Amino acid sequence: LPPVWDQFDAVIDCFYPGIYGGQALGEVLFGKVNPSGKLPVTVYGSDSQLPAHMQHQDPYPSNSAQAGYTMGLTYKYFTGEPFLPFGFGLSYTTFGYSNLVAPPATVHPCDPFNVTVTVTNTGPMDGDEIVQVYIALPNATVPAPRIQLAAFHRVTVASGKSVDVTLTVQPHAHYVVHEDGQGGDPFAATRVVERGQRVIYVGGEQPKEGAQTLRTTTAVDSDAPLSSCPSGWTQVEPIAR
Repeated sequence: LPPVWDQFDAVIDCFYPGIYGGQALGEVLFGKVNPSGKLPVTVYGSDSQLPAHMQHQDPYPSNSAQAGYTMGLTYKYFTGEPFLPFGFGLSYTTFGYSNLVAPPATVHPCDPFNVTVTVTNTGPMDGDEIVQVYIALPNATVPAPRIQLAAFHRVTVASGKSVDVTLTVQPHAHYVVHEDGQGGDPFAATRVVERGQRVIYVGGEQPKEGAQTLRTTTAVDSDAPLSSCPSGWTQVEPIAR
């Protein structure tokens, strides 16, 4: 992509569209459908941004002695500048974010918390936006992602209109892994929701300079094993209003 990128106004990645892929692509190209997809992967600028020995690379960062193979993989740990970041996507319209309502200043480790934001369609067409919530854990006591997707929700917004969107962040979206076993045995590890600050970013893409993202914070007041949190969190859905 990089050598030809500047020759085009946009690129449509259809991935594996199935038997109706041709129809779907035609409807997007001729404007019947306004695209709203976001990348589920990171597109790197070149293979030089990847580890030299992928087969030995631990997908997670680690405190173990395997120096050189513990930096972690995916957008969660990548510190360079990718060609296209995870969560990126274009539309025939544009969206703005405002009026971020922060969660409580402190929360218990097993408690879900909400963030609410106003999404405004500032472009000429009705469209869908994928509102994304990312979290950073600056006070983590063990290696942790530099940032990670914590919640997302698709919302339809008419041109010139605004919609308030509330998303719920569950405990499983901001835990860390304590390597309790010998030799980094993943089956002996404990997932812990640690006390400390949570930096929260809300927008249509990953936070970066110039991105349409808003920032707020909350803090977890104590430590708790993730296994001690109620198991029903997987059934909780974001709420759009």
